[in-house]
Amino acid sequence: MATRRLLALASLLLFASCQATQVAYTGPRLGREEVVLVKGKRRADALAFGQIVTFPVAWIQAIDGEPVDAPGVRVELLPGKHVLQVGFRYLDGPPRSTTLEIELEAGQTYEIVLEGRREETTPVIVLD
Repeated sequence: MATRRLLALASLLLFASCQATQVAYTGPRLGREEVVLVKGKRRADALAFGQIVTFPVAWIQAIDGEPVDAPGVRVELLPGKHVLQVGFRYLDGPPRSTTLEIELEAGQTYEIVLEGRREETTPVIVLD
């Protein structure tokens, strides 16, 4: 019984960490119109103890060479040109990683989406 509770708690903590927006700049928190939000992709992966547990399928690993807390599914950053290291996986395939360079505009929300199938899958960043 204790093991089931521990597993449920671990699943909820993982889910909560995926939901939190990480701030990837220093200084005071800026208004939504002054920053950029980049969102990864999640999918429902399993039903555990009556709750759907989600896991990221596209996430931000690093911004401009600086690692992001794991996993960076929602990251707020300053506008401008950035180099994003993006981790991704297609369904049950192995995790992979790629680098994307992009100019991000203040006040916008961008989403990492996966294009292609299986081995040809590549992440791209689009306006949400």
